[in-house]
Amino acid sequence: MLVHHKRSERTPAEPHIEAGTGSELYLVVDPSSMTAINVTVTNPAPSPLMETANITEELMGKAVVIEGQVESFKTIGNNFKFLVVDGSGNVTVFVPSSVTADLPSDVKSALTDGTQVKIGGYVTEYKGTIEVLPYVAEGIIVEG
Repeated sequence: MLVHHKRSERTPAEPHIEAGTGSELYLVVDPSSMTAINVTVTNPAPSPLMETANITEELMGKAVVIEGQVESFKTIGNNFKFLVVDGSGNVTVFVPSSVTADLPSDVKSALTDGTQVKIGGYVTEYKGTIEVLPYVAEGIIVEG
């Protein structure tokens, strides 16, 4: 059984960078496979804009937004990895292939050293390094 609310009861929040930890979601699930079919943000709680120096292990699993300049950009298979540097420090951003596959070509080509970006994603850790992991392509905004 799929449960749906009337479309008029939902007001999607765009862009995805505005829907952080604490947002209310409308979730449609296929009960036979327990797979999410659709997720819509109905009451967004924007992620806080953070200085990179303040992205620490205490924020693990929380959604944040960072702004800064891309440095040390690398393509690893179909993934992207780079630093976002602001006046306070830097933090590693890891963009998984599930997100890079959905990035528009102009955004992909603009992600180079020196580009100013805004990134919305979850704080995670990989091999002792704190990272911000965007979970949707809309969480990567090239500025300027």
